[in-house]
Amino acid sequence: MDMSAFGITEDTTIQQTFSDNRTRRQSVRNPFLKTTREKEKPVLRHRPKENWGQVADKYWLAVPPTKREKWSSRIVWMGMGVGGLLVILFAVLGYLDAATPATCKLFDDDFRYGTLDTNLWRYEISTGGGNAGSFEWTTDSTDNAFVKDGKLHIRPTLVETYPEGTTFNLTADGTCTDPYFWCSMTQNSTAGTTINPIKSAKLSTKISMQYGEAQIKVKFPKGDWIWSQIQLNPDDDFYGAYPANGQIVLAQTRGNSYQYSQGGNDNLDSFLAYGPDGFVGLGQTLGANKKLKFTDFSDGFHVIGIVWTPTHIRTWVDDPVNTMLLAQWNKFGGFWKKGGWQKEIFAGVFDPWSVAYPSLAAPFDRHFHLTLQLGVGGMNGIFDDDQPWQLSEGRDTAMTEFRAANTTWYKEWPTGDDRDLIVDSITMRQQCVVKPTTYKDTGDKWTGIVY
Repeated sequence: MDMSAFGITEDTTIQQTFSDNRTRRQSVRNPFLKTTREKEKPVLRHRPKENWGQVADKYWLAVPPTKREKWSSRIVWMGMGVGGLLVILFAVLGYLDAATPATCKLFDDDFRYGTLDTNLWRYEISTGGGNAGSFEWTTDSTDNAFVKDGKLHIRPTLVETYPEGTTFNLTADGTCTDPYFWCSMTQNSTAGTTINPIKSAKLSTKISMQYGEAQIKVKFPKGDWIWSQIQLNPDDDFYGAYPANGQIVLAQTRGNSYQYSQGGNDNLDSFLAYGPDGFVGLGQTLGANKKLKFTDFSDGFHVIGIVWTPTHIRTWVDDPVNTMLLAQWNKFGGFWKKGGWQKEIFAGVFDPWSVAYPSLAAPFDRHFHLTLQLGVGGMNGIFDDDQPWQLSEGRDTAMTEFRAANTTWYKEWPTGDDRDLIVDSITMRQQCVVKPTTYKDTGDKWTGIVY
């Protein structure tokens, strides 16, 4: 057939065939190289459709859900939320359970018999104000410590003004229990001494614990310049003088209103106090606090708890998962390292807890007893703003100034039970290895469970 009529000559056909064959040979060497025929093929073949790309009609969205359908959906989501919270709660409780060694019952008092059981409790009688340098004279009077309606009350009372030359000697009458002999008072304005302006009470258990748990159900007091503490104090001075033996303050509150700058009765502090042997000025605290909104700790009863093990101390309020203080000494290398006193060694400051090595728990590795205290005023800075006495002056001068201002602060004190530290019940449990058998009573001192 003559193709010249179509413009195709024999030479053109041969040339095209040669070109295609060459390209095909190249494609064998390079599989990604396409021939002319392959290039002419469409990349994608498809069957045309009408209205291509039109969004499908979601008819169900046009119909609003019924009230029943809404609640069904909400119930499902709420159930999933509650389930998630329960999983978290059980995980936390499981962790706390695993981290707490087994304990055995040690002490239980709910004051049901209407009197303070002196087989379990002892009065701390002193005029010195303890480590806080507070202004009260602690007594064994039923005006200051009594049981009412099945609850223990510790109440502060105002001391009358005594004439010049009046002296009280608590050593002579055999009532003083202060280890540092703060046992006498004299009213002598010339010498600058005075009789304490307040009476109160300080009670300690005769039984002590070394590692374990305690729970105290308590209502804290109201009233300007009143403060209260629930403490664990060491039985002896094994590591030296204060603050070397430590102190565990489970809870501390001030009776002032929430407007007080340092925190009033809406604020709860919990801390450990410790320091080198006899160097009070070098003492330190490790603590935390909880603050309430729209209420305070004197409006009702709260449960204060502690878990104390060879590795940590944890305090809580109202619920075991509501932690206040958590001190894990293995994490910070013990209290000597935590205090940073190594640089003071050339000033005669030495580690009083080195005898306990390799344990890092010292000084919180000895027997401690529970103490309930209601104090008023103080020289340690528990009140250092707008107080009616000067911290820069001596304690006797401060007490004189405080008494002179009683027309202002005393009228702010509640007249009834609201100024009392009120304790509903106390439970203490000792960490145990075997089942305890009996209590060991040594007369004045209960040493705890015999194993």
